[in-house]
Amino acid sequence: MSEKLKEKGNEAFKKQEFKKAAKLYRDSIKLDPSNPVLYSNRSMCFAKLDDWTRVLEDCKKGISLATDANDEDAIKKTLVKLYYRKGLAVVNTGGDLRDAVQAWNEGLKLDGGNILIKKELAIYTKNEDSSLKKQKKKKKESANKQQVEDSGLKTIEIIEVEQLPKELQGLIDGKSNKEDNSSQSSGDDTVREDFQITEGNLQIVDGGILNDGQSSSKKIQKIEDNGKKIQIIDDDAKMVNSQTPLVMTQKDMKLPDTPTHYYLTTLMKNRANATAVYEYLINGITCEQYTSIFEIAGIDNEFFDFFLIAATYCLVNHKCDATRVGNLVMCLSNLRRFDLCKMFCDDKNLKKLSELLHAQGLDKQLL
Repeated sequence: MSEKLKEKGNEAFKKQEFKKAAKLYRDSIKLDPSNPVLYSNRSMCFAKLDDWTRVLEDCKKGISLATDANDEDAIKKTLVKLYYRKGLAVVNTGGDLRDAVQAWNEGLKLDGGNILIKKELAIYTKNEDSSLKKQKKKKKESANKQQVEDSGLKTIEIIEVEQLPKELQGLIDGKSNKEDNSSQSSGDDTVREDFQITEGNLQIVDGGILNDGQSSSKKIQKIEDNGKKIQIIDDDAKMVNSQTPLVMTQKDMKLPDTPTHYYLTTLMKNRANATAVYEYLINGITCEQYTSIFEIAGIDNEFFDFFLIAATYCLVNHKCDATRVGNLVMCLSNLRRFDLCKMFCDDKNLKKLSELLHAQGLDKQLL
């Protein structure tokens, strides 16, 4: 009976019904509480559900049962999986990283060639070295600050930002509006061209068509972008083709050569110009830049999903070379949390890109 429940749990897991699978493994454990494989399977379900506290509990229980098992060869693979997931669970629950390293080292004793465990250990060692550098830098900054205070000078903090604070931007916009009003009052009938693009809507700043349906005295006949004409009726302030956004190219958007993590997060929300963003992520950012952006915190699930979509789009539409995409994937695979992102990303996006790369003669095991 316990074996049947386990098989049903395996079937549910394959269908990505992780909660159902976890319950089936739970019922199987009740009938066979000394089977470490059941705890290993359920821990994988909890990992998919991002419930790392339960992952840690199941791994500890499974390891204790597997260690006491008589047939060590048969249970070896299960133990390696349990040690690997235990290390991940310690990290994701904010535990002592030394416990995670200990668990991974135990796994390597059983399987010295395990790539996943080696990668986590390499990342931890790298981050540990980075932490020491940060501590030295912090001590140096503290000493410099003390010297400044002793000299009677004031310290001014310099912060790098993506955009100006609202207060300053308001002052700049206000000045710009005054200059435009001055040119209008002098009899200049030139149609203004500073417009904002929103999702499916066009908004003329200070004079022209507003999103709320109001119109000013300025008459606008048409605006032409990339050969597409969008007619605007000046009396009712309506757009004939209001559902067609003005699509900008990567060049038009003036994307930066050295983006930050915050800037990438902002770009992912730019649905109106998604195709330009896709090309920028694949053709405009180098492996070294990606490494610099995600080196400390590691790659996050939301960005990885977006990257899969961008890479797939560029390959399907011949916007990039398959080798470049393969190199970027290899680069991301060396970043912290990459394996977790693969575990929780959209399987359809992952499978699609993997098949495209394989079709171009690249190793399908890249993803």
